[in-house]
Amino acid sequence: MESTKKRISLRLPAKAGIWNIISGVVARGVGVVGTPLFTRLLTPAEYGLYPLYTTWLSVIASVAAAGLTGSAMYRGFQRYAHKKEEFASAATGLGLSGALLLLIIGIPLAPLISQISGLGYSVLLALIGEIALSTVISVRSSLLRYEYKYKALALINLFSALSTPLFSVAVLFFTP
Repeated sequence: MESTKKRISLRLPAKAGIWNIISGVVARGVGVVGTPLFTRLLTPAEYGLYPLYTTWLSVIASVAAAGLTGSAMYRGFQRYAHKKEEFASAATGLGLSGALLLLIIGIPLAPLISQISGLGYSVLLALIGEIALSTVISVRSSLLRYEYKYKALALINLFSALSTPLFSVAVLFFTP
């Protein structure tokens, strides 16, 4: 009797899905562990500023992103299959143009925006910087997800998860 070992080989989409789930769990884990530590560094006034910042970030980022959602990106990659990198570059440029427009509008109107939003000038600059960086990461992640390049996507997810608490602490200590 001959024993044969069958090796189970997952298809590429399944591998990508598993890697995405694992990197997502690790990223969420960093957030779960990092949030209590981060909030311990905040004063009561800063603790109230954090949800205000995240609320404004969500509102402004959705406007600045100009429809660069996952489904729109995937449709673009499908439509321009022979020029995916060019499409990703154009989408990144569009998103960064939105962030630049926010910066151009935000500088002269900073006192008014600060009064309306409750965020200081340096925090507004950090918000615009975060929008620009998240645009680049989002477009690149969409392309990697579309092409099933799961290892590179997992590295980006882990980088984002680890850099977020570091960036938050830096903003906390270097902005008034």
